[in-house]
Amino acid sequence: MSFETLLNEEVVILERHDTVNELGERVYAWTSGSSFKCRLVPLSVEERLALPGEYRDANYKAYFLSSASITEADRIKWNDSLFNVVAVYTDSSHHHKTVILREAES
Repeated sequence: MSFETLLNEEVVILERHDTVNELGERVYAWTSGSSFKCRLVPLSVEERLALPGEYRDANYKAYFLSSASITEADRIKWNDSLFNVVAVYTDSSHHHKTVILREAES
């Protein structure tokens, strides 16, 4: 079984663009980026307890191929749910990325 066969969900990566309005306030806009296959799993209790400050309120973990373009400034749209990207880790062989997610308020 290959890694790619385990990627059972399709998500859209939303990229954040910062602009400044006429009052000088920073405004964030989200634009739809590319679709990628991934595997989405809930964070285990052990993972939440191991690094409580680092993964504060994080509740999902996603696995992507390393070719996926994703950063901590992005959001992920999965079905009708939005998630903020908390952290992105590339494995040592550069085969895949592990992404920590927190549910976003819509």
